[in-house]
Amino acid sequence: MQDQLQGQRQDQLQDRPEERRRFPRTRCFKGARIVASGHDVVTCIVRNVSAEGARLQLAGIVALPDEFDLCFDSGRRVRQCRMMWRNESDVGIWFAQAA
Repeated sequence: MQDQLQGQRQDQLQDRPEERRRFPRTRCFKGARIVASGHDVVTCIVRNVSAEGARLQLAGIVALPDEFDLCFDSGRRVRQCRMMWRNESDVGIWFAQAA
């Protein structure tokens, strides 16, 4: 049984796409707001972050522009972002300016 579980785990690891990020992501749980001209402000949770981007979790399906500002709830940082990918509840972003 143990050998079967290890074999399944190896299969799962091999099925994952190759990691292409230059900087590792750090898990987090930070509140933020997506702000863009002509759009409603959208609240989100930053689930992981790196020097170049982040994964945002949204409360539901909302319309987002391709480029927007991300304002962290701490109020200390506003980042210009570009949406790179999206699924039903998550958005992958790239920071358009260096940290």
